[in-house]
Amino acid sequence: MTAKKKKSGKYAAAVLCATAIILYEAVVIFGVFKLGLDEKIPFWALILIIMIPALASVGIIAALILRIKEIKGGEEDVASNY
Repeated sequence: MTAKKKKSGKYAAAVLCATAIILYEAVVIFGVFKLGLDEKIPFWALILIIMIPALASVGIIAALILRIKEIKGGEEDVASNY
């Protein structure tokens, strides 16, 4: 498998996961601020609802960057020699 195929697969997976999380965030924020809920959500709960998925998307992007560096560095090619 070429490095280009490996990169494109990793990009696609990371983009799909990050997009799903961002869409989730958009729906939550829209629901909280635009729909006019009768009961207000406590601020700390709102921060948790927004920050947990946001941190997950940051982790996904960080893992993607590290994986791409590994592929560029040829670590898998070296490991396949053993």
